[in-house]
Amino acid sequence: MLKEHGINILSDEGLKATPGFPALYLRLSGSKVIDFGPGLFLFRGELRLVQAVRLVRDSSISTMAATWNVGVLAATLNSQFESACLEIVQKLTDKFVEVWRRENGTGSSEQ
Repeated sequence: MLKEHGINILSDEGLKATPGFPALYLRLSGSKVIDFGPGLFLFRGELRLVQAVRLVRDSSISTMAATWNVGVLAATLNSQFESACLEIVQKLTDKFVEVWRRENGTGSSEQ
């Protein structure tokens, strides 16, 4: 998904050589909330960009921190859980690509 939009996927060596050690994390979590009839799942999807940051007041202090994130809370029938998760992953990724392209001067995410 990311390579299609010109976003490099770094190897371990590439990550070590890239300032800030950027990493993109996807997290999905869910819970069955109704267990009878068609059933209902409640779930959350989150995509975050984590990078090394330094404190302004003391630049010798650095840590890893989320510098961008987007999340969604959704509900779906048990029978549609898998497709709903895939749809959420696609939407979160699309949002990241849109912002990445805007911030990196590569224009609109539409091709």
